[in-house]
Amino acid sequence: MKRPVAEKRGLWGQVFGIVRISAQGSRLYAFLNAMREQHIRCYGQHCSKDTLQGVIYGKDCKKMRKLAKQYQITVQESPRFTLYELLHRYRFRIGIPIGILVAACFLIYCCNVVMIIEVQGNEHISDEKILAVLKECGVQTGTFMGSVPFRICEHKLRANIPELCRVSIRHTGNRLVVEVTETPEEVEQVEKRVPCNIVAAYQAEITAVTVRSGQLLCLVGEPVQKGTLLVSGVQADEQGNIRLRHAMADIEGIYTIEETFTCPYEQVIRTSSGQEQSKSYLDFFTLHIPLSKSYIPYDDYQLSEEHTPLTLFGAEIPIAVCRETCSEYTETVLQFTPEEAKLDLEQQMQRYTMNFLKDTEILEQQVSYKEEETALSCTVSYTLKGEIGVQQELFLKTEK
Repeated sequence: MKRPVAEKRGLWGQVFGIVRISAQGSRLYAFLNAMREQHIRCYGQHCSKDTLQGVIYGKDCKKMRKLAKQYQITVQESPRFTLYELLHRYRFRIGIPIGILVAACFLIYCCNVVMIIEVQGNEHISDEKILAVLKECGVQTGTFMGSVPFRICEHKLRANIPELCRVSIRHTGNRLVVEVTETPEEVEQVEKRVPCNIVAAYQAEITAVTVRSGQLLCLVGEPVQKGTLLVSGVQADEQGNIRLRHAMADIEGIYTIEETFTCPYEQVIRTSSGQEQSKSYLDFFTLHIPLSKSYIPYDDYQLSEEHTPLTLFGAEIPIAVCRETCSEYTETVLQFTPEEAKLDLEQQMQRYTMNFLKDTEILEQQVSYKEEETALSCTVSYTLKGEIGVQQELFLKTEK
């Protein structure tokens, strides 16, 4: 169906507003000619009997009313909803233009700062390590994009992280992309063939020998001192040619070691008192805006922070609500009786056995206690059976 009157809804119509008029009277054509002389534009004119319909700009309504009164024309006005009418309706609400201005400034700010730092290409190096180096260069979320020193950041990353062989930094809008390439890992050799001897690590009595490479210089049942050469990696043939080899052997023996453990009668332990203080703040592009009152920290305390980023359409934005908790710690003095100190020493001996002697056979264990004024100590003599040979690299003297 064809519309009877075409409405002007272009840019000027939105700016000045449009009004649909319906004029009735006997001097319609004189009224229409007068509007033309007054430069009142009337679009979509349609005359039917004594009725004129059309659309004019809202700014011309006053002139049109004067002419209608002059030519005794009855005019009905029907304003159309436009941007001009909307602004005119809310012209006294100051919050709207202020909100529009703030939103525009925020949009401009977000388009010119680093909102997201994305690291690509790293497999073994963590994002936190790369972001820490960038932070030393002054680059983090909230940094003005025009002040980012791309070349300096690339050189700094390669210098501080030797595992990176290539670094490229670029930006797309407010997103900073760090593309890295890690240095390929070298395949480690299964066995190092460095020329070496095998010497005794303890003063011991040899009980078993298994030589896979090198020349054996000791016998089973023979006592040896600490540092005694057990298997030599230097071999000479009948012609006097010397050959250096990587000595490999399992030398088992019986040896004795001593360990001393101490438990003071009075010990100071740092424990939490259960008292806490907390404060909240808004992390707005690394700018901390307090949301609660600050606290006075304790004499001895530990800080913990909870970071809750805000999301927009499922993606995190560099705005977060943070809660910082300050926990009080106190020093508690524990008093040990001789019986409690002895029990503590037994626990120390048990932990030592589990951590350091789990692969060694314990043949005998002799414990002697010594009570002092401030502590109780014990000396444990272990008779062990296990590996006593250690590798000692051969160093050749070069002539200058």
